Amino acid sequence: MNCSQLILSIAFTVIMVTNVQAGTPAEFIQALKSSAPVVYTANGSVAPDYIKVIRSWKKDYCEVRIVNTGSVSLRWVLLLTPKK
Repeated sequence: MNCSQLILSIAFTVIMVTNVQAGTPAEFIQALKSSAPVVYTANGSVAPDYIKVIRSWKKDYCEVRIVNTGSVSLRWVLLLTPKK
């Protein structure tokens, strides 16, 4: 995954999340914090458990690290996914 693909993934995730009605701004931020990231491999399947998305929240800001300790290539990462 290169930088432009990551930016597109983030933009797509923001579009998906903004379609969720979470109520007040505080409820919306809480919905983001409780959402689960999803990682897809180069062949389009959900990534194995050894690929980790680590999100650290500082107030309303999220810092993200993606750790891949295996040899599987990643296609995209959805950092924030709304619950259904």
